[in-house]
Formats: sequence, structure tokens, C-alpha cells
Amino acid sequence: MHRQLANLLRAMELLPDGVLVVDQARLIIGCNERVARMFGYDRDKLIGQPLQVLVPDEVRQHHAGHVASYFSSGTDARMGDRPVLRGRTRQGDLIPISVGLSRVSIGGETFVIAAVRDASAFDETIEDTKILAETDSLTQLGNRRCLQGVLARHDALMRDESVGVLYLDLDGFKPINDRYGHDTGDKVLSVVARRLKRCLREDDTCIRLGGDEFVVIARRITDPAVLESIARKIHESIAAPMHLAGHSISVGVSIGGAIGHGDLQGAHIIEIADSAMYDAKTAGEAYRFGGIVATPTAA
Repeated sequence: MHRQLANLLRAMELLPDGVLVVDQARLIIGCNERVARMFGYDRDKLIGQPLQVLVPDEVRQHHAGHVASYFSSGTDARMGDRPVLRGRTRQGDLIPISVGLSRVSIGGETFVIAAVRDASAFDETIEDTKILAETDSLTQLGNRRCLQGVLARHDALMRDESVGVLYLDLDGFKPINDRYGHDTGDKVLSVVARRLKRCLREDDTCIRLGGDEFVVIARRITDPAVLESIARKIHESIAAPMHLAGHSISVGVSIGGAIGHGDLQGAHIIEIADSAMYDAKTAGEAYRFGGIVATPTAA
């Protein structure tokens, strides 16, 4: 082994991050103990392995092309477009990592040095930030941003199962704000949110659209009677008096429902449920069903 490379490998043990040295054949020719432990290997058994053993199966082909390109033309950089990537341990588990790359020429050969950091804490921070961004701060329900992700998932689900939507608008909420103030109004919305959650099934999702409007997305609804049963529970729960700030306060709710399946967009089902809710409110009804809406799924 070239003396300069041997000195480099010894120095790697002093670094706080995991470090790998990869040759042009994409074989791991050196690593420190930290990176070996990170991936669940004995260091001696990791050396000599192809770099691909540390890469998840589904991205190996893309990764191989990226490494080849980097050997030929790369500059020092963080690897990938995202701050957190996924590595594969010896046991097959996926772990969050952050990777920095640098090329070095020793004895006429080019090697890549990869600094690998455990990104578990950063990954958790990203997830926490995502949850915070998609949560309504007052009610702790999902917000409009959350609804976009929920609809994307349910658009795919509707090809195989029916999805029910309830659109809710509180009745008599504005007078509460006017009479008791916005602090009490906020407490009413928080109570409504807690009552909504208790009425839903495990897979159902409740979103606060803003103001006093809410949407419930319910999976596996093939029978309108099931959706109506959920709506009835919600109506009865919300209608119960609330004892807040020394006052007994009551609000009502108008609810519209619709069921969709096939090649439909969830946003379209919400529009139908919204229209049904408006009809219910105009007619003084607690609940109105907008129908089952479907398009044939393409073969």
C-alpha cells in the first residue's frame, strides 16, 4: 500500500465522523471504526466489500452511476440532492446518513473519501418540522398543507377502495366570538377538535381548513349509511353544551358528505361534500349526502 494512503487510513481513526476510502473499482479499501459500527460491520470485514453493500437495493443502480460520474468529474460536495440519505446496514436496516465526498490522488490513482455522519437527530428534526408545518396550532388537527398530502395518498387509494368525505361548518360560531371574545372562540374550536377526534375511526383523518370549517377523510366507505353514522356521531357530540369561562356555550354543525372511487381527485369529492353541506345549512338539516361519485378505473 502506498505510504501516503496508509498514513491517511491511520489518521481517519482520529476523526469524529465515519470515513470510507473507495477505489475506482468502487471497493472499500479503508474505513475507520466509527463507520464500521454505524453500518453494523467489523472493520476488517467491511474492507474489501463493494461500496454497494451500504446502499439500499432500490437505489443501487442510480448510486453506481453517481459514483462513476463523481470519479471522473466530481468536485468536493455533499452527496445527493437531499440533506439526509439512507444507508443499508449489514442486517438490512435503513439508517439516515449525511455524506460528504472528496477526491484525492495518491500514487497516480484516484480515490474517493466519503465522510459519513449519523443523521438520526437531523432526520427526526426534519420530521418534527414537517409535522409542525402540517398541524393547525390551535386545534392540533391537520391543516390545509396536511390536506394536500392526505389527498395525494387517497387519490391513489381510490383506485382500489372507496373514500368518504365529510365537510363541516359550525353553526352559530360567529355570535360566540362577538359575545365572549376570540379567546373563548378559540377554546370552542379546541373543544370541537377534541370531540371530532373521538368520533372518528383509527384510519380517518380530520383537517381544520380554517375558521370554523373542517374536513373529515374516511377510508373504506362503501355504504352511505356508514358515513352518515359518523356524521350523526359528530353532530351529536358537537351539539353538547360546553362549559367555558363560566358560561354554557353551544354550537351546531352542518355536514355534507360524499363518497368517491375510481380515477377521481379527492379535491373533487371535497367540492361535492362542500356543496352538500351548503344545501344542508340552507335547508336547516344536520346532514346531507352528496352521493357516490365514481369514474371507471382504466384497465
